[in-house]
Amino acid sequence: MVRYRAAIFVRVSRPGWLTASWLVALVISVVIGAGRFSLHVVYSKTAAGEAGTAATLLLALLGVFASMLVRPGEHPLASRLLLLARLLILVQAAVVLIGVGNLVLHNPQHAIPVSLWNWLMIVAWAATGLFTLSWLLPVALRPHRE
Repeated sequence: MVRYRAAIFVRVSRPGWLTASWLVALVISVVIGAGRFSLHVVYSKTAAGEAGTAATLLLALLGVFASMLVRPGEHPLASRLLLLARLLILVQAAVVLIGVGNLVLHNPQHAIPVSLWNWLMIVAWAATGLFTLSWLLPVALRPHRE
């Protein structure tokens, strides 16, 4: 009986799903950041239509990256490699859903929810930063030519 051990090093390629997820995370962060700095416009008592429009646009954005999450027939190893990236996309989805829910359910008699949008912006930018790190750091080593 002879046993052999092999080491296989696998990483996610940048041009595929990781790059698309990074771009979607970047767009979500920019939209949430722009929404945070435009709260006085969106939540004004005369801008009832703008809140609905903003919520609709955010829902459309949610639909774009939710379609990226659904990958039927994916290999279990690839699915395991992308687990953290999928969790980050789910965090981004939660940020968008909380923002949309706040836009739709906000009562004009209440104060503008600045602290909620600050936290949404911080979480969105943190997830985008983690995507940026994961996109930049795993650099493939070139094989030595002899």
